[in-house]
Amino acid sequence: MAVFSRYELEKNIVTVYFSPGASALARMFGATPCEKPKKEGRLSLLVGDQRCLELFYPSSQ
Repeated sequence: MAVFSRYELEKNIVTVYFSPGASALARMFGATPCEKPKKEGRLSLLVGDQRCLELFYPSSQ
């Protein structure tokens, strides 16, 4: 389970992405399903073990 966030500096917007394992938590916040976000940019791990970054975004991708 992990929660990622992306900060769009130009628009001053923070978007939060929940991994599939965090779907119950996502529903509590009214989140809607979306495609897996790209790692490029300001995507960072908000909640979860640091190893989640490698698990969801292996170096080979």
